[in-house]
Amino acid sequence: MPATVWWIIDDSKPAEVLGSIHLRHEVDEILLADGGHIGYAVRPSARGQGVATATLELGLEEARRRGIIRVLLVCETDNPLSRRTILTAGGVLENTHETFERYWIHTVASPPAPGRSAARQAEETGNAESGRCQAAWSR
Repeated sequence: MPATVWWIIDDSKPAEVLGSIHLRHEVDEILLADGGHIGYAVRPSARGQGVATATLELGLEEARRRGIIRVLLVCETDNPLSRRTILTAGGVLENTHETFERYWIHTVASPPAPGRSAARQAEETGNAESGRCQAAWSR
């Protein structure tokens, strides 16, 4: 499958890799079942610092730029940190398949409901743009 991979580094320690993120440009039957469009890993010493959340947001932005409107993310059922990261990014649980939870995230916002501005809808749905993600590829 065509994919793009980025290393997550810390600008203050450029030799230190904090993790990686993989954006698969398409998914086949295997990835549809237990892989998804985006996979990421963060080293244990960098967890709990927002690295995965910021990186996933940039991965979703890149998916949108590539025309991927619905992004599938999969995490193991016993991984609450990854589940929280996916939910924070707007993931909606589709189902649980064996030991995996499958989530979908829309990369293109839906049009605002009548009587609401796009900015207000973005705030209410958690899709408001955030400046904290600007340097997530190299923290």
